[in-house]
Amino acid sequence: MARELGAITTAAGAGLFINDRVDVALAVNADGVHLPISALWVRDVRRLAPELCVAVSTHDRSEVESAAQAGADFVVFGPVFDVPAKREFGPPKGLAALAQVGSCSIPVIALGGVDYSNAESCIRVGAYGIAAIRALVAADNVAVAMARLISL
Repeated sequence: MARELGAITTAAGAGLFINDRVDVALAVNADGVHLPISALWVRDVRRLAPELCVAVSTHDRSEVESAAQAGADFVVFGPVFDVPAKREFGPPKGLAALAQVGSCSIPVIALGGVDYSNAESCIRVGAYGIAAIRALVAADNVAVAMARLISL
């Protein structure tokens, strides 16, 4: 599946990041790896695969700062807004928390309940960019939904 996705992302001019599997990322020549906060740490990945871009999932300012100090290329922060699948982990972080981490020394990508109605507010408070899953998967027309988000 990763090889097939790699062909698609290459054709689209987009990067391919593999979640939590440095071995798979290396095997398919992915652009990067996305690490959960409890996974291999950035320094370990850099030793094993210095050519990979490294992103880290974060949930508070200390995790963002820790990832930055370890040398991550960027962090994904969230969930910013309510996400049914993440409710068991606590309430969403909100725009105020996003604004706090947006001032850190590393690019921050806002994730979690981000859609066309709130993506611009994420950027306004300091997010470098946004990531959306449900807003695209649930869309009647994924291409239109993606184009709307990109236009922001």
